[in-house]
Amino acid sequence: MNKAEYMDAVKNAVIKQDRVDAITNIYGIQVNDTIAGIVSVADLISFFDEERRALAYAEILNPVEYMNIDFVTLQAIPLIDAYDNTYIVYMIREKKWAKYNSIDNVFFKKKDSFSEVL
Repeated sequence: MNKAEYMDAVKNAVIKQDRVDAITNIYGIQVNDTIAGIVSVADLISFFDEERRALAYAEILNPVEYMNIDFVTLQAIPLIDAYDNTYIVYMIREKKWAKYNSIDNVFFKKKDSFSEVL
């Protein structure tokens, strides 16, 4: 699967409302359609493209346990592992998509759309 195919899968996902509700409760926001699609296809699609892995639903729900990073405190929702300690996230306060590097503790490549960061 490549990035375009992944984006199509997210866009056309059958929304799993229980997952959307759980993300809403944990991160304290109403999720947008893209996040709803991503969490709905989590666990169905793992690897796509050469340097991207969709995080499992459990990883998105509890990043402290799986990644040892408190994304709730960072006000970001981790969704994609972009390797080299970098994740594609949704920044809650800024309402932007970005990459987050856990070694440098920095957000970068902030964009308005998921596809621009992917």
